[in-house]
Amino acid sequence: MITIEGDREEHDSAANLEWARETERRLREAGGSGAYAGFAGVEEQAREDWTEQVYADSYDRLAAIEREYDPENVLRHNVNVDPRVAAETPADDDRPALPAPSPRAGTVRHTSPPNA
Repeated sequence: MITIEGDREEHDSAANLEWARETERRLREAGGSGAYAGFAGVEEQAREDWTEQVYADSYDRLAAIEREYDPENVLRHNVNVDPRVAAETPADDDRPALPAPSPRAGTVRHTSPPNA
């Protein structure tokens, strides 16, 4: 894993940011791909293929599982595989099937903190 950081002092902020962007571009051209969710910056997370980079070869299978078990996208987070926009790929492969959701699971309600 390579982490690229450009420290930002007011007087050289633009130069450091450009250096970080150029270094990332060169590494990707050399064959680097993928992303590590815990070290991503704002620009990387804004990319359309952000979740595909994080989950790589597992993305299509995760999307199929999301469509089956969480079609309303209740269990979402910042590196979300959205079942409503994910590719239509079947979850079938040589791995064992996931257990069916419990009928006692109940309804999940979205609430906000009292001071929100």
